[in-house]
Amino acid sequence: MGCPVKKTSENHICSGKVTFFPGTETIYSNNSKKNTTSCVVKSNETTVSNGKVGESTLMDCLHSEAEIQAVYDVFHNNLLEARTVAKKRTAMRNITMFVCAINLGLRGGDLCSLKWNNIFDKNWEFLYQPDFVPQKTKRYKKHVKLTWNYDVEDVLIDWLNWLSEHGEPQKLDDFIFTSPKVSFDKETGKCLGNAIQVRSFWRIMEKTRKEAGIKQKIGTHGCRKTMVNRHIKLSDDKTEGLIEMQGYLNHSSARITLGYACVTQEKIQQTKDRMAFLR
Repeated sequence: MGCPVKKTSENHICSGKVTFFPGTETIYSNNSKKNTTSCVVKSNETTVSNGKVGESTLMDCLHSEAEIQAVYDVFHNNLLEARTVAKKRTAMRNITMFVCAINLGLRGGDLCSLKWNNIFDKNWEFLYQPDFVPQKTKRYKKHVKLTWNYDVEDVLIDWLNWLSEHGEPQKLDDFIFTSPKVSFDKETGKCLGNAIQVRSFWRIMEKTRKEAGIKQKIGTHGCRKTMVNRHIKLSDDKTEGLIEMQGYLNHSSARITLGYACVTQEKIQQTKDRMAFLR
């Protein structure tokens, strides 16, 4: 059975407005395991392969509401300028993904494979802090509780309505963010369905942040970091906010989370600016 069409008080996606990140009181499990490969070693600064130092793989975050709004505005303008149904669909999907990415804070693979039943119950009502098992910790049965704000609900309802109104009624087991093409695993040949691929979303984010005038790399992981950065900054108790995010990210120490949240680099830059004496 397809989903019912839901109405909101205004078209939140097309309003050109976005609000930001109320805090969360949820504490998550605290376990992690590093991924390693035999041929490529990743560090915080560079990728080393066959003894050669390549381009940095470190993703930064959006550090302020102004930067977030700048990226959102590019997505919004793309939506307004779309002249075909296909382009409108892509623009609607992209802006919805961005808002969800910086609020849910999921890894790229988890966001791209998100299904409606991860967010809605059988009556198409929003679930309350549903359990979610990230792909990285699936084998250990480690889960988190998804939390979000009204931004996520508004854009998802708008996206759901748009799909229904344009001949794509959704089922709860459908992927939320889809591509017109069905993809296959290059190694196993297994059909991956029509969920948008992480690499595609990475390219979308990089193209959009450049158009928005954002100099630092964001990619998909930078959206996750943005959520952590904003959560800590907007927490009444910064230490408590850091601990909450440490649990959410399954980090072994708060020091790791602090570096991950890009806050340390911000403070270093602020101190460097105060050290300047030639102007």
